[in-house]
Amino acid sequence: MSNIDWNTKKPIGEAVQVIYTRYTGKAKFDLFTTEEQRAIAGAAMTDLDVKLFYDRFTIADYITYDDPEMVLGLEFMEQRGFLTRERHAAVIAEMTR
Repeated sequence: MSNIDWNTKKPIGEAVQVIYTRYTGKAKFDLFTTEEQRAIAGAAMTDLDVKLFYDRFTIADYITYDDPEMVLGLEFMEQRGFLTRERHAAVIAEMTR
């Protein structure tokens, strides 16, 4: 009897590392609707917390869902009303597929 999971072809009990898609350049922004992008960019002109988030997002070489800063950023966007709960879930679903 083998200790292999024949679905994953990995030894049973071995941790499976999930590798999420990296979004670079324009693809980072394409995760969000034009309206969401406009709302965030507009708020960045008057709200320093949004500006800091926007700047960090913009200068990042890439974003990926396994980055804790991205997870917190999506939560921040929902809390500030830039994303609805449903859109937040949809972005996560896209980033984790």
